[in-house]
Amino acid sequence: MSKPEYFHLRPDVEKAYGYSHAVKIGNDIKISGAVSMDDEGNPTAVGDFEQQLKNVYSDLGKVL
Repeated sequence: MSKPEYFHLRPDVEKAYGYSHAVKIGNDIKISGAVSMDDEGNPTAVGDFEQQLKNVYSDLGKVL
């Protein structure tokens, strides 16, 4: 089995909540915590669903 490779977009926030944004195991990438937030973990684009999606997809692009 392959050793997990962890991706941290916001290390301090992820450490505080006990997760990593994504984990690559072999050829698979598992994603968690895909929400619209700033680097301190505060929600962004509150009430603007379209912008929230753009923010989330931007983060996913960084992981992939």
